[in-house]
Amino acid sequence: YYLLVQIAICDFVMLFTETFYRMAGIVFRQAYLGSAFSTFNYMFHFFQQCAWWTFVWALTITAFNRFVCIVLAGQYSVFHLRILIVKVFCHSSLMGIGMSIPGLTPCCRVRFANGP
Repeated sequence: YYLLVQIAICDFVMLFTETFYRMAGIVFRQAYLGSAFSTFNYMFHFFQQCAWWTFVWALTITAFNRFVCIVLAGQYSVFHLRILIVKVFCHSSLMGIGMSIPGLTPCCRVRFANGP
């Protein structure tokens, strides 16, 4: 159940960033968001990307878990040890963060601007 909880948390983080951050950007325009290159804008985007990549890794591991459960039923007990699932939970979180870190460097930033 750790991976399902992780998927639910990632969904909540993505919902939060999309709903509140984007809604504030629509309501307050540039007064709230400031510069397109501000740290505030990149941190929200970073958290959203962390949640997205962690979601992708957790969903992939869950699919692999289901595959092992159905096709390789004899090996399921080896994969479903509690300590192993907790390690996989932590590694998928770290991999999600690792996949998002390049977006923090200036060379990989995407500028989202309404004007020319």
